[in-house]
Amino acid sequence: VLFRSHLAQGDLNDRVAAILQRLSVRRKIRLLQSPGLTGPIAFGILRPSVGLPVDFAARFSRAEQDAMLAHELAHLASRDPLWYLLADVSSAALWWHPQAWWARRRLHRASELAADEAAAIFPDGPGALARCLVSLGKQMTGFPAASRMGVEGGGFRSNLAERVQRLLRLA
Repeated sequence: VLFRSHLAQGDLNDRVAAILQRLSVRRKIRLLQSPGLTGPIAFGILRPSVGLPVDFAARFSRAEQDAMLAHELAHLASRDPLWYLLADVSSAALWWHPQAWWARRRLHRASELAADEAAAIFPDGPGALARCLVSLGKQMTGFPAASRMGVEGGGFRSNLAERVQRLLRLA
């Protein structure tokens, strides 16, 4: 597996290559760092990439890093950025129809739950990912955009709570 990385961390690159192999992904994946990120994010249709916070290696344990990387790489393996774009375009075209927005939310929910399952390739992957989601959720609740990402919410009605409960059952 070839990838171009803007990270100088050989160990992280090797672990990402191993995860990609376990997920049967043969595409080139770029690893990028950004000081504006609080957690990892997968993006890119033509140039699939994973963005990592600058302090990713220092802030998270190895198990947490592996679980989050597996989750983000699973998004790229499923070509979720392309599906998200198609859902956004469809919702914009059918802005007046409630089912378009409902279907878009369902797609996002299903893709997150499917990507969460990729953490199970590691012994404590689901538990580690659940801990990361809670930690990142706490951090994000201070940001106005958090409510749009499903991190805030009424207790167990939030997407975050549902995902954490599901991951803990997987563990």
